[in-house]
Amino acid sequence: QEVRLRGSRAYVAGADSLRIVDTSDPSHPSVVGRWDAPGPSQYSSVDVLGDHVYVCQPNAGIDYGLIHIIDASNPTSPVKVGEVSTYYGSKLFVSDGKLYVSGELYSDLRVLDLSDPVVPSDLWGITFSGWGASSMVRAGNRVLSIGWSPDPYSLHVVELGNEAMPPIESSPAGLGGRCIQVNGDRAYIGGGNPSGLVQVVDVSAPASPALLGQISLPSRV
Repeated sequence: QEVRLRGSRAYVAGADSLRIVDTSDPSHPSVVGRWDAPGPSQYSSVDVLGDHVYVCQPNAGIDYGLIHIIDASNPTSPVKVGEVSTYYGSKLFVSDGKLYVSGELYSDLRVLDLSDPVVPSDLWGITFSGWGASSMVRAGNRVLSIGWSPDPYSLHVVELGNEAMPPIESSPAGLGGRCIQVNGDRAYIGGGNPSGLVQVVDVSAPASPALLGQISLPSRV
């Protein structure tokens, strides 16, 4: 589902476990540690702060998800040391000592303080219109999130440091997808309709993003 690299280690959130992979010899990567939640599980996102790994499990139970907090100071024997409940939270990342979480059922952005990495505390949150944030990324002082609706997709932009203001939202016809990365003022969005579509978008004016170009790939993005 997702991979994060920290030094020579790759942290892999998969369909059934968190795996820690040693990539110091790139021609022979090896799994050095693994952690499994009890019962059926599926992990959708992962990030790392120091010795702690944050793993998102959207469907941990009826109407809720979990962020598992794993101590990986001994990578051969990772152990769970805490958890945070979410409402189907699906994507997360760590930046500047904060944990950013987007919701899968509702396109919410939730930010938690990691001063205590084992017991995160809520700082603030924003509710977007529409359903389901499928991907998000931080770019400078902005967080950009792609949601599954309004039809077909929507782009949400939050200016950090001014979280009290409503998020900038836009949903131009034909613009959107399921994954997003940003480089400067350009966003690269994949998984649009059709599913092999990759778009390059100018987001210098986030209220009115402009499509610069696109390509259709032969397989799903």
